[in-house]
Amino acid sequence: MTHVLVTFLGAPDTGRPPSLRKRRGYQVMHYRFPPDGHIRRHRLFPLALLAHLRRGGGGPRELVVFGTRGSVWDELLRYAGGHWSQRELNDLIELALKNRVDQDVLKRYQDPLRDVLGLDSVRLEVLEHLDEEDAGGSTGDEVQKQIEIIERLNKATEKATKITIDVTHGLRYMPLLGSLAAYVVESTRSSVFVKPEMVAKIDGIWYGALDRKKPDDLGQEIAPAINLAGLSRIVDWLTAFKNFEWDGDYWAFAEALEHEDKATAGALAEAAFLDRLGRIEQADEKFREVRDAIAGAPKQAVTGLFGSALKDRFAVLDMTSDQLFHHQRALALHHLEHDDLVHAAIWGREAAVTRIVPAMRLEFESSVQRMPESNPKERKKKQRFQAYVDVTNINKLVRIHEVRQKCADLYGCKNMAGVAEYMSSQHKEFLRIRRIRNAFAHGVSEMEDDNQPTDSNGLPEIQSFDACKAALTKFLNSFLDEKDPKGANLITSLL
Repeated sequence: MTHVLVTFLGAPDTGRPPSLRKRRGYQVMHYRFPPDGHIRRHRLFPLALLAHLRRGGGGPRELVVFGTRGSVWDELLRYAGGHWSQRELNDLIELALKNRVDQDVLKRYQDPLRDVLGLDSVRLEVLEHLDEEDAGGSTGDEVQKQIEIIERLNKATEKATKITIDVTHGLRYMPLLGSLAAYVVESTRSSVFVKPEMVAKIDGIWYGALDRKKPDDLGQEIAPAINLAGLSRIVDWLTAFKNFEWDGDYWAFAEALEHEDKATAGALAEAAFLDRLGRIEQADEKFREVRDAIAGAPKQAVTGLFGSALKDRFAVLDMTSDQLFHHQRALALHHLEHDDLVHAAIWGREAAVTRIVPAMRLEFESSVQRMPESNPKERKKKQRFQAYVDVTNINKLVRIHEVRQKCADLYGCKNMAGVAEYMSSQHKEFLRIRRIRNAFAHGVSEMEDDNQPTDSNGLPEIQSFDACKAALTKFLNSFLDEKDPKGANLITSLL
């Protein structure tokens, strides 16, 4: 694992005309570090932070320092230690006062700093800072400069698996860009689909809060060292809400929750898994467990901040069968609108099953009575299904996975007794959505008889994107159209 500390170096405003003699750097400050309140005295916060992180062994092995052509590079050398001649320091000051420090100038100091600090490597990087007129950042050139800063940080940490960022001393916009760059690095080099050595995790985003300094009992001014890594957790939650808005999958919330409560996160992941399988009743149990845990979360935690909004997303727990149908159909239409045909097919099929269960109730009860009892296993299965028959609440019945599966199988049977002409067309539509859904899931179509195609290549609806979207659109606007009087007739004709 490669741990890299990234920091930014600014050019303190002295309030006086720049000159070699009057140049003034950062003030000495005592910084208190969490969690044990250990205090370190230093002029440069990143050097105090480096020492703090290396307590007890470990800590960063590489240091990357970003600054501008006018940053106080001489202070970095002076307070890091080592043997630097006054001439070397004065040369750096003069170049900085003229905004002429470049990469070639800094290159000669990298290895000596590495040795002084006892690190594996030190990189000093010059950034072109934004000009005053660039403050709006609205035109292409200014945005490009901001992007270049983020790209430079990404490149400087390309071999890192653990990154700590210090945003204390940089120019005012540097902390913002530095924090944003941290999220870019973590997101683009996540653990999904990449080699483990390419994964990058943000270990901390530190800020030496000089503006919050207070005297202690002895009159010594102490400034808190604050880890802003919680910002990344907030970004995780915001991303989770955006992802949920896109696909209705609770899994993203489980990932965001994991940083604070692994047990609850695991329950939510399980709920998301069951929800995606259409095992609504089992998912409900897990959702209730998560909802109760979130209700008891500390208000100061990130979970407390988003808990109420997350619980609102569990409204599916209290839905009637009609509301559940509308919810699933809305998800299918949402995905269809965004050309996500896989999820449109999945939710379209689930919505269809939710509509079918109330209509097939009598047929379901009859089929349970006809179930064989020739051996203990069959008798046990019949007893289990008989318990479902005794469920009088249709809102509960429609959420039971085995009931949903059985009703879908019954409705999917080709030779249904007493099927009306209109219902035959509905039956065909249901078989079509089922085959499309299974083609996406398995690459082969579900078989109804020997005349059905043996693989997805024989299914006309998935021969092209346009054909598939047209078939799904037709299905959602006919079989699942709650405003269609024929749809209402389908329900009443089977009750």
